[in-house]
Amino acid sequence: MKIIHIYSCILISLAGFFLPRLSLGEDPDQFLKKPVDGPYSFLSEPIKEDDIELIRDSLPIKSFDFKKSGPPDLFNLEPGVRYQIEFKKDGTAIYRGFNGVEKIGIYSGKIELSDFVRLSFLYEELTRNIDKSDEFGKVPGYSHAVISRLVVDFKNGKSNVHRDDSNFGDLRFWVLENAIQRIAYETKWSKSDKNDSVE
Repeated sequence: MKIIHIYSCILISLAGFFLPRLSLGEDPDQFLKKPVDGPYSFLSEPIKEDDIELIRDSLPIKSFDFKKSGPPDLFNLEPGVRYQIEFKKDGTAIYRGFNGVEKIGIYSGKIELSDFVRLSFLYEELTRNIDKSDEFGKVPGYSHAVISRLVVDFKNGKSNVHRDDSNFGDLRFWVLENAIQRIAYETKWSKSDKNDSVE
């Protein structure tokens, strides 16, 4: 139990570090207070306009495709939650609302490069030390689960697929999911007339 407590404290600290800086009105340039090494070292300084395309091309992650679905509410005779959020490194954002959400239909928007970069950095930090004996995301198998599914596409052609139970899953996945939700909340969405469906 002591190990679990320590692990939970670490995850809560991570959430406290990243999520407040994704809140409304926060200055993106104040996101990090200490230097970052590796492919995200440019995060230590404000992103310059002339460097935007170079940074986009250098990012190892191409896109995040997040889907959430749950069983219907039989007591209130309401459909289960079912929606999809997609972010691409070119700034494209797509939202598809199917059931049990406020926005039904397909919406498009744009996200800041800084938000995509921070999301990529957060994902790589949370999954850095995961090996074959561990998984990022957990589905225990309990009934009536609300399942989140994340597909991360890389520029080298690789894709990582993760699934998580929103109620009894992985706290690390919860941290990333909240970051995705926060960016989606801040995005200005425009309704699209085209038809689409969940894969």
